[in-house]
Amino acid sequence: MAAVARFSPGNRLLQSLSSSDIELLAPHLMTVVLRVPQDVERPNKTIRDIYFPDTGVVSVVAINADGTQVEVGVIGSEGMSGIAVILGNEQSPHATYVQIAGRGMRIAVADLRDAMRASGSLRALLLRYVQTFMVQTAHTAIATHDPAIVATARARIAAAGVPPERYEFQMLYGIALPLQREIVAAGYPLRIAAPYGPTWFTYLMRRLAERPANLGFFLRNAFRR
Repeated sequence: MAAVARFSPGNRLLQSLSSSDIELLAPHLMTVVLRVPQDVERPNKTIRDIYFPDTGVVSVVAINADGTQVEVGVIGSEGMSGIAVILGNEQSPHATYVQIAGRGMRIAVADLRDAMRASGSLRALLLRYVQTFMVQTAHTAIATHDPAIVATARARIAAAGVPPERYEFQMLYGIALPLQREIVAAGYPLRIAAPYGPTWFTYLMRRLAERPANLGFFLRNAFRR
């Protein structure tokens, strides 16, 4: 279901546009529902549309030769999909799909490119966003609750002398609390994720399902005083 949109109530990138650039894009923007696990971009396939989320989260995932997947970026209400398009390409090697359901705006690639050719200010703004997104993907997130993986990562970080501003450990709130305290006590940066909002339960269940061992971590800590 899509409808013509005159403005974006939630996407901060669209909100930052000048009035003239809004007028360029508005006739082509469509409001859309983002459903899990909707494909936004498929690896090495032509990108047809660009999405600007108002709510929800879109994941950018690298797929290795052996089929394993690694999340390399996330897109929310601050940004947009289609980084490859902004840089002049037709495809991306990554998969991009909806991780948390929401709503947003969609525009055809051809219409966005026409607007970028017509407006230097729009092109400059989108390129600044691309730079911001690339900084995000260069920051390594070690998302795990497995003590063995944490120990291996710590050893490799120390051996390579990686500065703390280049990485962080990430864990879910309430899971593996002793390991969280150990990481912080050792001086490593740690980000705690706490799902919230109307889709918090769906997000939590997806994270637990990705690795069944997480369910054991969660249940042990849920009843620990």
